[in-house]
Amino acid sequence: MSHVVHQTLCRKGYCSLFYFTLLYHLYVHHTFLEFNAISPAHSNSSVIEAWFSLVRMSGQDDAPRYLAYIKNRQLINAHKALSNNKMYSGDDVGAISSGKDVGIRELIDNQKVREKRKDVAISQYRKNRDKGSTIPTDRFSISAEDASLPDSTNQELEVLRCLTRTKLPYGYMARLSELDTFQQWVRLCLDNDVGRWFDELIRLTRTEAGSDMFNEGCRAIQDQLLRLAAECMRKRRDKSTSFEAMAHGFYKSNKFDQLCDIHLPGNLGKSHAACVMLGLMLAELLTDWIALALRWVRKESNLTQMLYC
Repeated sequence: MSHVVHQTLCRKGYCSLFYFTLLYHLYVHHTFLEFNAISPAHSNSSVIEAWFSLVRMSGQDDAPRYLAYIKNRQLINAHKALSNNKMYSGDDVGAISSGKDVGIRELIDNQKVREKRKDVAISQYRKNRDKGSTIPTDRFSISAEDASLPDSTNQELEVLRCLTRTKLPYGYMARLSELDTFQQWVRLCLDNDVGRWFDELIRLTRTEAGSDMFNEGCRAIQDQLLRLAAECMRKRRDKSTSFEAMAHGFYKSNKFDQLCDIHLPGNLGKSHAACVMLGLMLAELLTDWIALALRWVRKESNLTQMLYC
């Protein structure tokens, strides 16, 4: 793949498919998405290798079936040529369907369609949600002292206090819907079990009661992530300590599953894969908040930035 093509794909977001496939192998031993091939839109070596991977994944790697695919493509091209030819009537040409669309161009076109569907889903949520579902809410349900360690420094405590005493302006769902990561997950998960999880999430959080329950579930997860962050701040000179690694262990634990099952509304806590995605997005928010809080403690910014993040 040329450098220009790779840049174009990255800019349009198609490389998100790679990260989606990676997380599938990392986290999901449950029902998630039956896609285990390298996307032709992103490959570490070559588009041809990725294409063969997709062919194998779709079960088209035997000669007769692959030949049928090629013949169908040729029929479609011939149909297009004949349909514009005035020597043939539309009834004579008829309609030709190939079943499944294949090829790199079809895959990219499919992602464009999914992008539009994602935009419609999020815009409908914002249009139809109740005013009460976007009221300010606490980011955490614990205090800075509860999250800190016995030997935490004054600066670390100030960072934690800055985090725990500011509210989220419009609630967790409203904030997540603005997150690019959230929007890309919605796009990638259309038409599968996790996509249905997003549908239920959007439906439930349109109401004030559902939004309150979702805020509670997010706070339950964020409380644990904040404790991990406080531990990492205290051990930041220890090269073996990593917030990402500790969070990964938390997502794999029974405690995480129980928190999601108890605190998230409806059936949102039943899908482990979707809950892991939610945890990853909440961790992304938390790291941004910590960076802002640290700047405020160091007098590099004012608290106003924190109030709108």
